Amino acid sequence: GDNAYDRYRSVLRLEPGNASAKSGLRAIAAAFVERANEAIDAGDASAARDHLRRARQADSGHPGIRAAEARISGS
Repeated sequence: GDNAYDRYRSVLRLEPGNASAKSGLRAIAAAFVERANEAIDAGDASAARDHLRRARQADSGHPGIRAAEARISGS
């Protein structure tokens, strides 16, 4: 692919411990969590779930994912 996510994943396939690639994926996840929270605030649970799916792909351990999922469940 020709996007940051794909590039970071390619780097990690070659260098599993690459801190820069891991940091980049965390930043991507954080951006999608932020978008998910904005969607939740707007009442769009479907869009929020989509953003969280993408966040999980980038960094399944990002702490904001569970918090946002809890917000969806509670809304």
